[in-house]
Amino acid sequence: MRIDKVVVNSSPLIVLFRSGQADLLPRLFKTIVVPDQVYEEIMAGRDDDPAKKSLAQAPWVSEKKWQ
Repeated sequence: MRIDKVVVNSSPLIVLFRSGQADLLPRLFKTIVVPDQVYEEIMAGRDDDPAKKSLAQAPWVSEKKWQ
């Protein structure tokens, strides 16, 4: 059974972006959902953080508003 949609939290995103391997996510999954709280947590980081720089530009990110 193939998994097409995943929801990721901040730790895997930070590790993948900092290690230059975030391109694995869209190659493995059709839809990558980043909850708005996770997005905001990463974007609150330092300006020189590779995760912050890359997440804002990643075309494969689908943000999800949680209630």
